[in-house]
Amino acid sequence: KLCRDSRFCDMSTRFQSSKFRYIQGAQLKREECYPDLNVSNSSADGQVLAVSLNHLAVLWNTPENGTVGILKLSATGKRQGDVPLIQAHSSQIYDLSFSPFDHNLLVTSSDEPTIKLWRLPAEGLTSNLSSPSSSLAGHGKRVSVVKFHPSADNVLASASEDQTIRLWDLERSESKQTISLGDSVQALSWNHDGSLIASTSKDKKIRINDPRSNNIVQQGEGHQGVKTSKVVWLGEFPNILTTGFSKTRERQYAIWDTRKLGNAVSTNTLDSSTGVLVPLYDADSKVLYLAGRGDTSVRPFELQQDKAPNPLTSLNTDVQQKDVVMFPKIGCDWTETEVARLYKVSNNLIAPVRFTVPRKSKKEFPADLYPPTAADKAALQASEWFGGATNPPLLINLNTRAIIGGSSSSPTTSSPSSPVPTPAKTVSVPKSVYVDIYEPAPPKVETPDYVPKEVKVVRQSKYRHISGKGTKKESQVDNIKLETSSAEFSCLRTNGTLMGVPWVGPGGRLAILPINKTGRLPDDFSLIEAGSNLMDFDLSPFHSSLVAIGTEDAHIRIFDAPKDLLTTKANFTKESADLRGHTRKIGTVNFHPLADNVIVSTSQDRSIRLWDVSTASEKGIVKDAFNDMVQAVAFSFAGDLTAFVAKDRRLKLFDTRKATAVAEADTHQGPKGVRLAWLGNTSKLLSTGFGKSSEREFKVWDTRSLSQPITTKILDNSSGVLTPFYDSDTNVVYFSGRGDTSISYWELVDEDPFAHHLSTYSSTVPQIDVALLPKNTCNVMNVEIDKFLKLSKNTIETITFTVPRNRLEFFQDDIYPPTANLFNPTYSASEWLGGATRSPKMIDLKPQGVQRLSDAPKIVTEKKYKFDPTKPKEEEKDLKQAVLAKYYEKLQSVGDDNFVSESPKEVDDSEWDD
Repeated sequence: KLCRDSRFCDMSTRFQSSKFRYIQGAQLKREECYPDLNVSNSSADGQVLAVSLNHLAVLWNTPENGTVGILKLSATGKRQGDVPLIQAHSSQIYDLSFSPFDHNLLVTSSDEPTIKLWRLPAEGLTSNLSSPSSSLAGHGKRVSVVKFHPSADNVLASASEDQTIRLWDLERSESKQTISLGDSVQALSWNHDGSLIASTSKDKKIRINDPRSNNIVQQGEGHQGVKTSKVVWLGEFPNILTTGFSKTRERQYAIWDTRKLGNAVSTNTLDSSTGVLVPLYDADSKVLYLAGRGDTSVRPFELQQDKAPNPLTSLNTDVQQKDVVMFPKIGCDWTETEVARLYKVSNNLIAPVRFTVPRKSKKEFPADLYPPTAADKAALQASEWFGGATNPPLLINLNTRAIIGGSSSSPTTSSPSSPVPTPAKTVSVPKSVYVDIYEPAPPKVETPDYVPKEVKVVRQSKYRHISGKGTKKESQVDNIKLETSSAEFSCLRTNGTLMGVPWVGPGGRLAILPINKTGRLPDDFSLIEAGSNLMDFDLSPFHSSLVAIGTEDAHIRIFDAPKDLLTTKANFTKESADLRGHTRKIGTVNFHPLADNVIVSTSQDRSIRLWDVSTASEKGIVKDAFNDMVQAVAFSFAGDLTAFVAKDRRLKLFDTRKATAVAEADTHQGPKGVRLAWLGNTSKLLSTGFGKSSEREFKVWDTRSLSQPITTKILDNSSGVLTPFYDSDTNVVYFSGRGDTSISYWELVDEDPFAHHLSTYSSTVPQIDVALLPKNTCNVMNVEIDKFLKLSKNTIETITFTVPRNRLEFFQDDIYPPTANLFNPTYSASEWLGGATRSPKMIDLKPQGVQRLSDAPKIVTEKKYKFDPTKPKEEEKDLKQAVLAKYYEKLQSVGDDNFVSESPKEVDDSEWDD
């Protein structure tokens, strides 16, 4: 058993070396994975993946989430054709599992009370399947868990929301036993020989049941958090391990003695993440693998007798996992010293993860790493087990592939009142068989004299060392009096010449300031006053003084801001145009980024309207475009498509000129705001929002197919709405959250994991809003790649992001490719409204008279020390003689006067005592 008090542990085992101490995990290469999958994006807390020696079964993304995709295990890499599907259920699937003795038998359970079994061809499914081989009816509500018996064939346990566990005889397709519990079961686990079942429930209790006698052997309080708790039996130990959450929402795992569930043997806190921990236990190596749903890591722990769990080296990736399952041990490759293989599923990929033990030689079978393991042959039939027989799983030698055991033990009936027995290592295995096959002395296995350090491959990127820097206080704008009554609209906009800030006071006031303004603003100066509460505003990218303001009275007012606003006191109210057409308050107002004098607006009347500012006229309308008010707008690179997202978090793509919707999708599950950014000259779109557990996240979408995102990344658990800013020249996206003190930035790439976190700019002042300045405002000779304006409670400052470089006298053309000319219009209003489509012109940011770095002369470096390999080395003897000669020479240079003379008071020999 596991020791309760380390003071009484056996000292001889406490310091024993472990064979698995240097276990290493590695995700296989993409060509050995299963890419381009349409994995379910359901947030239901259920199983997503199952694996056998022949197949992979993955929950497929459909509206009902009742479909399973089937992959042949050997069919890795790119596929031809569609994935064959099982139309399993008409509602959400909650569990799926393969039989340990029949690699082609799959069981599924769902919101329906019916369990279904599916017989798959051994060579793989080639067409869709909708008819199960059998169905099991008996539960009254959702079936959340199904578990095959570990040693008896055709025995299945299922748990339901009807607060019962049922035992099924699959040979007869009938229920043989019903166990009533106090609440809905969250997880099940059989013990080693299948005589007992451990379960966790919504009432936070752990129960040990004797399933055949319908009795509870032990019961105790488990994890006290509100989220799901999982359980796994620790092989032949009389112990179970549970994962769950504390009252303070910390993730925990605990070890329990099943003979006394009053208190846990040990409880360990991991972190404060929100994903449910999935425990996977390898009874042969006694290594536990913990994988959190939504995490990017798998954490192994070694569980040794009389010792606390020993954390081993974690496997960390860049991709979040939806689920992780363990491959049967008999399928592991001992020639690679693979002691465990896990399969982890993400949004569109299933990746095998191999855990190995480093060895110098892999030519001989490492018997010390591979004791006999559970075979894929049943020790009992269903009728025998239901009749009272109990046998542990048959074992197999992975080297000889010989089955160990095979003689049935005498039928025994578990006593409900007796404590759980401690299983012996060779229970029910005849000694003669065990000795003949496994007892011969194992071959000599070479162990490494040392274990090399883990080599981490550093991803190469020109932008890996981007750093941000804010301006000093004397260069900031002070005395800002911001209007913050609404959190819906942007509080800061800029066109590279001017910046606009909503100002306190009635009548929809807007302050227009030059971006080079510094110092304290006067207490009273001229503001643009729209006449009604300001809802949104924008500044023209091509006419620096042109301002559009959308107001609560459904008007869009155009102002030509005078240059003397800071030097006059009377508010400016003269409109250049008044665009009327919306019938309810304005939601968003945006100047088109490429078309001159074109505005795209949305309103609470659920319409999209196009305006030509030069003629002050409406040029297009899309009625009933949304079910709620629009929160964010993004334009494609050529300006032909526009993406909108409303308060219902529904993303819609429109060709507004044709008044047609191109595509739509649900984005984020959290209730807070969603923001958008089009990813340059690609078909990709980025959205930011909140997950179901209120964590901030971003998703990347392919606008050609919005069925599921390309990738989803969780950022943090802060509460401020995130706004993304994308630089198409560097593929870097910046995330600014309202109320944050930092700006996080990531580099986006075209292959998995699709996004790499670069760094975070941090300050001490919370930001209310941030605006990205045009590229032509960057000082390329200082290697500035992006500049932002940051608005806080009463100041505006500039934040500059730079790439560290040495040869600043040259134009760094490797990080400044030709950039889109967004400073001059690509279309006239009539061209764009008439249907023209073209990309913006590209311009070179290189200053005149500056040489490109690619054309600069190469730096020739001279070696500081010259070494002549032809010069013979001096003999060691000659070196010693040279040193001694210098020492003697120094002694001879010292005169006699420098030595201490004999003392006149020396002791006479006769004065010494005998």
